[in-house]
Amino acid sequence: MIKKAVSIFRTHKIYSQATILFLVVSLGNVFSLLFHVFMARALSPEDYGILNTLFACILFFAMPTGNLQITLTRFVAHYCGMGSKSAVLRLLKGISGRILVLSCAISVSILLAAKLIGNYLHIPNLMPIYSIAGVVLTSIMMPVPLAGLQGLQNFNALGISMACMNIVKLLFAVIFIKIGFGVTGALNSITASNLLCLIFAVQILGKNFKDLKAEENYSLNVNFKEIYLYILPVSLATLSFVILTHVDLILVKHFFIPIEAGYYSIAQTVGKMVLFAPMAVCMVMFPKVANSHAKKEETLSYLKHSTLYIVALVILAASVLFFFPEMLLKLLTGKVYIQCLPLIRRYAFSMGLFAISFNFLLYFLSLNKTKYLMPFLAALLIETAIIYFWHSSLVQILNVVIAVSLGLLAVNIVIIKKIFLIELT
Repeated sequence: MIKKAVSIFRTHKIYSQATILFLVVSLGNVFSLLFHVFMARALSPEDYGILNTLFACILFFAMPTGNLQITLTRFVAHYCGMGSKSAVLRLLKGISGRILVLSCAISVSILLAAKLIGNYLHIPNLMPIYSIAGVVLTSIMMPVPLAGLQGLQNFNALGISMACMNIVKLLFAVIFIKIGFGVTGALNSITASNLLCLIFAVQILGKNFKDLKAEENYSLNVNFKEIYLYILPVSLATLSFVILTHVDLILVKHFFIPIEAGYYSIAQTVGKMVLFAPMAVCMVMFPKVANSHAKKEETLSYLKHSTLYIVALVILAASVLFFFPEMLLKLLTGKVYIQCLPLIRRYAFSMGLFAISFNFLLYFLSLNKTKYLMPFLAALLIETAIIYFWHSSLVQILNVVIAVSLGLLAVNIVIIKKIFLIELT
């Protein structure tokens, strides 16, 4: 049994590549966590509150980044599968110019509205608000080279870029805070790390296209209209999934007293570890499927092996939360809230099911089968409606979340079986 497992691991690159990416990204996440821990300890409570508020603003202004990376990754992998590196180069250059204009426009708008933003958020010092313009500018540009590396399946460079970004961010933050730049320094450390990551990723990408003129390369027209239209279902799908995994928290905040909402929020923070653990596997699977689909090759084997790997990671992560929730609570919050323990276990179970469904979601997007995204929208509406009318306890709400995640997974399995039968015929 062990020999067979080792043989499968060696035969299918998705396991080795996903493992390397998982380890490197996890290292980067550790430094990202240390960044937030350092900020919480180095800044005063007032300044830390300002920093978190501006983080929320950055997420709002840079919202298109996740959808853009998924979209570009799919088309880079697709053009690569069709044997046209020149099309990939034209795609990345064309999108880079358009995204640069967009990011500059948003950043300039932030600079012009800095005083209004400061007054609304009660931030008298405008320097931190000016600083978020640089963060937004580099954050919106970031998905272009990262998507290029992901679509070209250069996962080592992709992982190193993401990890180094978080390591450099922490180093710059320590330096800037020690100098005395405060919140402005914390934000500028993000801009500096983003910029260095961009430079590194672009340099690596350049090597992929260095010999383009020397080799015969199939010329393929880049349809930017098709790319823009593809962003719509991607945005709808990812937004639906994000809301699906967060709407319970919003409703709990509305219906329950603050202390209960706080317990639920803590349980969610810990339980979400199960959802995020297998994301590296999804990042590897997505371009491989898009590439094979462009070559008209079978794709279900990638889904099968990535799902098996994700299930293994989910079981591992959920087991840690099931058996050692007190230890994780103590590690993350410094205290053990007994009220959170039953919530964490249920949350871990539901997030594991959602993680598997998210892999299916990316599989459908890689094949451009947008009609199969409807179950995710339906699940969102069903979960919201049930929780809205039945919310007698926090445990009951999580039981609803578990039921919805089970139902969504079952529907996705039925759809996959349907796709399998179509491929056989």
